[in-house]
Amino acid sequence: MGVSPCGFNSRPRHFINLPEFKKFRKIALIWSFSHFLLATLFIPLHKTLLLFFNIVSDVLGFPFEMLPLPSEKFWFAFSLSAFYTVSFSAFYASLSRENVFAWVPIIVSKFVSSSMLFFFFITDVRALAYILGASFEFSLLIISIYIWKKYKDINS
Repeated sequence: MGVSPCGFNSRPRHFINLPEFKKFRKIALIWSFSHFLLATLFIPLHKTLLLFFNIVSDVLGFPFEMLPLPSEKFWFAFSLSAFYTVSFSAFYASLSRENVFAWVPIIVSKFVSSSMLFFFFITDVRALAYILGASFEFSLLIISIYIWKKYKDINS
């Protein structure tokens, strides 16, 4: 198997024709594209998203506190790193059945983000954004584990 100029393994055509890999490839490309798009939208809209959660919580009368809007960009850079790493891992996993292992960092990322958001909901501010974020990321964690269990042996 050759190596492309980018360092990726070039994939023989017969890998793509496997029905189970084709399914995994579609899922991985959807994850890759959606996380890339969300990360790119998150750059200009990160404060708007938190403001939206605060307004929804207030208007609907939920018993949550307002989450202060971020005033600096230091930690923001790290959150973008996670988005783009998930995007790249999913893309890399989609390149060949030998790369399915690249799905593991996605599981790690979803575990860390969901558990930290829940931890911050308990220990920091009881904000709607924290609990919704934790719920959403936990859902993605469960889905990513399911995908991993279903397709991890594709290379066998």
